Amino acid sequence: TLLERNNRNQVNPGDCFKFQIEDRVQCSVSKKVKYTCREENILSLNIPLEAAVNKDEVSSYEIRKAEMEANGKKMDPNALVRPHIKLFSCLEVFTQTEIIDQFYSTALNSKTTARKSTRFATFPDYLLIQLKKFTLREDWVPIKLDVAVEMPDMLDLNCFKGHGQQPGEESLPEIAVSIPSPEMDEAVLAQLKEMGFPIEACKRAIFFTHNSGLEA
Repeated sequence: TLLERNNRNQVNPGDCFKFQIEDRVQCSVSKKVKYTCREENILSLNIPLEAAVNKDEVSSYEIRKAEMEANGKKMDPNALVRPHIKLFSCLEVFTQTEIIDQFYSTALNSKTTARKSTRFATFPDYLLIQLKKFTLREDWVPIKLDVAVEMPDMLDLNCFKGHGQQPGEESLPEIAVSIPSPEMDEAVLAQLKEMGFPIEACKRAIFFTHNSGLEA
């Protein structure tokens, strides 16, 4: 925000981080689809603990820790075993298909379920990644995950790239929205114009004062 504010009408160095995310939603009944794109400058990824590659080691450590705490002892901090998760697993969670309940389908004019998937529409020059290490426990208490996410030296994201609407796919109809134009008091409009105000400014003034007269 600060970069955009201070680089108006100039090259914004923050543009090198910007990319677009493609959201695809498909109505489960009509099979019609809707594609939308949104701009992002950071990729926020959830961390799937169930994808840990050292589950057995973590389980053994948790059992030993619980036994020692039950006996009033503390584990050696150097013996800590963290869940190890591959970055690719975090990306798979980000792009996996999710089910949307109570989705209003414009093809049916009623609510149904839909499938939503997320892909990259464009890639940035530099990809900033935020790992969401803060989560909520079952009792809604926020905790920080003590995990290790393995970063690869090379990362190929081509399998996560979206390709837009495909041949044979039919779009969900757009909702037609009609905004009624407010009534204008022509006499007040004429008086404001005579006072030298632009016509659009006169209309806005009448609209925001609820057509309550020249004095307002």
